[in-house]
Amino acid sequence: MDIYEFIRTQNVNVLLEIGCHFGEDTKRFRDMLPTTCRIFAFEADPRNVKIIRESKVDSLALALSRTDRRHIKCEKIT
Repeated sequence: MDIYEFIRTQNVNVLLEIGCHFGEDTKRFRDMLPTTCRIFAFEADPRNVKIIRESKVDSLALALSRTDRRHIKCEKIT
């Protein structure tokens, strides 16, 4: 079973896509899930964020990590 088939069999209310790259999967998830499902797509690379925003996919331009942010350099992506 692939990820799309698996997700289709679940009762999904919220989907988190961590590292959405260009947003191809995010768009596919949006098309296959009900509009009541909230999708949060995270991407830290500013080059990819620009492409995602141009394609009208809702995204959060930031990185997620298990590391405490006091120990890593964090920059806001604009």
